[in-house]
Amino acid sequence: WLLCAVGGASLGLSFVTFFEAVKYASLSACAVLVNMEVLFVALITVAVFRQRLDGRKWAAILIAFGGAVIIALADGASGGGSNALLGDVLAILSAVLAAIYTVAGSVCRKSLGTTVYTCLIYFFAMVAAVVPVMAGGTPLVGYGTVNYLVVLGLVALGCAKVTLQGKMSRSHVHGPQDSIWFNALLFAAIAICLAVVFPMAPLDGPALGYAFLDAVCTVAFQTTYALALLAGPISLTTLT
Repeated sequence: WLLCAVGGASLGLSFVTFFEAVKYASLSACAVLVNMEVLFVALITVAVFRQRLDGRKWAAILIAFGGAVIIALADGASGGGSNALLGDVLAILSAVLAAIYTVAGSVCRKSLGTTVYTCLIYFFAMVAAVVPVMAGGTPLVGYGTVNYLVVLGLVALGCAKVTLQGKMSRSHVHGPQDSIWFNALLFAAIAICLAVVFPMAPLDGPALGYAFLDAVCTVAFQTTYALALLAGPISLTTLT
């Protein structure tokens, strides 16, 4: 429970710090910096779980961190926002918090079922996100019934997706071929639902080509990442 509380609170605060970051720095810089999460995951697992990294992996970590520092300094010097350097620092803090969530979650999942894990993590994430928002004076009421219903719908859909995906993958995904089919069907179903809810104008040939290429890359990434998590330590997987 304590580890779930730490992981959930870290997840909630990572969202808060990221949305604060984009108020000050450019969105492109924040997006790059927040993806330093994988590096912090590697560092945490080395420090806490005593996993060993060879010289090449340490070099990769240092190069990536150096690149993040260059981006932050360049963003501040170029006037990327009202206070770009502060925004970059908040984005890096968001990455650290997200890394704590990832590591804590990986430990919790070993002893908790998908449903219990999801409920605990997102409950603590909600509490951690609401407290600073309220402390900052942002009202939680007055946004209209439709907006509240949309939020509740998103919560329900998110929980259902995580629960069903976890149970289906545990029961029916036993190798690369199963993983490919599972992810392909999952993203196809999401695309169909989005097309029904948000009808769009017909796409031209190039747009369809880019969309197809993006879909293939997304499924390939999800498949190989899932297989990597099964095959090796978390810190080595996240370095990819």
